[in-house]
Amino acid sequence: MIRRFVTPQQTGLGENTFLKRIISFLILAAGLLALTVVLYYIIWPSRVVITSDSTDTLFWAQASYESGQLISREYSYAAILPFGGNLLMLVFLPFFGVSMTTQILGMCLFAGIFFTAAVFFFRSLGYSWRWTSAAVFLLTLNLSASLKLREMFWGHVIYYSLGMLFLLFTLGLVNRANDARETGQVKRRLNLLLILFALVALAATNGFQVLALYALPVLAALFLPLYLNGERRLPDPANRGSWSLFTGIFLSIAAGLLLRWLLLGTKTDIYAGAYSSFVAMEAWQVNAETMALGWFKLLGVDIVLNDPFAGLKTLVNLVRLLYSLVLILLPIHFLLRIRSITDEKLKLLGWSHLFVAALVSFLFITSKVSNAIWRLTPVVCTGSLFAAAYAFYLLKQPGAARIAKTILAVITAAALAAAGTIAALPVRTEENEAYQLTEALLEHDLHYGFADFWRANGVTMASDSQVIIRTVNINGEGIKPRAFQSQPSWYADQEGIAEYFILLSANEYANLQVSPDWNGIQEMLLDEFWINDYQVLVLSENPLAAD
Repeated sequence: MIRRFVTPQQTGLGENTFLKRIISFLILAAGLLALTVVLYYIIWPSRVVITSDSTDTLFWAQASYESGQLISREYSYAAILPFGGNLLMLVFLPFFGVSMTTQILGMCLFAGIFFTAAVFFFRSLGYSWRWTSAAVFLLTLNLSASLKLREMFWGHVIYYSLGMLFLLFTLGLVNRANDARETGQVKRRLNLLLILFALVALAATNGFQVLALYALPVLAALFLPLYLNGERRLPDPANRGSWSLFTGIFLSIAAGLLLRWLLLGTKTDIYAGAYSSFVAMEAWQVNAETMALGWFKLLGVDIVLNDPFAGLKTLVNLVRLLYSLVLILLPIHFLLRIRSITDEKLKLLGWSHLFVAALVSFLFITSKVSNAIWRLTPVVCTGSLFAAAYAFYLLKQPGAARIAKTILAVITAAALAAAGTIAALPVRTEENEAYQLTEALLEHDLHYGFADFWRANGVTMASDSQVIIRTVNINGEGIKPRAFQSQPSWYADQEGIAEYFILLSANEYANLQVSPDWNGIQEMLLDEFWINDYQVLVLSENPLAAD
């Protein structure tokens, strides 16, 4: 029997008192509160901040649905994730099409699965339902602290959120398999290992970016303790359990990558290839400075010149600043005390986090990954996961309860700050440019056109496909289809469309006027008007039909 730790005496709540019941209820309800906050964000505030980036998962699902293939041969993918969020969107796409309804339902389903994975993992640590609920609350709300974190986890399903989802399930299965081995439950362990290896293989079809966030950390966490233990040979019989897990996961990765190759052939994902290279060594110092500042920004710290020392905003910033430091300091404390830590599950999590932190930090400093602070997202997630688990561990240690409660107070305050931020977010979609463009284009009875990526797919989704805009490149060479989150058939003549349009910024309009395509466009021109800062050209023909 696996002991569910944290007794009333250990929490300091004493005997069965009214106060204890109230606090127990609040702790038990915390996980449901976090889920409610996240679902509220997805259903309402997320609409206000949608961009074309938010549409990735939905458009991948559309490509699969229309082609009848898991990976469409025609579509140009930013990222190819066969075992990803597109499968969730496919549940709703046949009923609601490319729409905000499909997007919201798909993301709500993903959130539900993510919460399930978090519960699955924390229960594998031996937590009671109360403390599982508390840990889920701390993890998921602290993953919602900033606009970028909310976009990464609840705006679309991309490498970061997928990697963390699979890490939670993988660690949960490894912990349970080890428990079954220790208690002699051979059949249960075999079943758990089969599920684990199947999951690892399927998730590996998403490629190296996802692998580096869920499978490689676990491999490192299994291997490093064996390697660093100088008292025992690597092939020692006592290491057999770890080696069997390591070998099984490694072979599952190989099987998954082979399956990916069979699915994709020579097809590549555009986005990952754009930053999969090193930068010059002279840029490393600047990248390190960018990473340090970006860490605090990603966790929601927002301090500008002349911000007062007193006030609610300053208090929230202080809490988030402290939480950012906690995520940095706790792993250091863990390493200093690692020889005295007997909780093997905590050490597995700790090594996994340290691997992710080291890998992401190295890539951020030395490669093109540094061009966006949200690439630090995996470290925030594994760090938040480890911080909650390590604080709970310290709560049980003699002489460490006071510091553990202080750490938990900081983590809880940061989670509450995130919930408060979400509650205060605007919900009026009129503030979003995609909805403004949709309304104006529908007023002119325009339903199919072309624009830069950032004004294309977002409008298509926001309008529930009433206005469809395809992404193009517009410069001094003219207007050309862009092979990014698109497919060639989108640029052909469309059935039932009598008038097409081009949506242009002032700079794009100036470039188009001096391009070789301008004379032909003038011959098709029926009307032109402005929407905010954008020029709209209404054409009698499709300007890209011959391309």
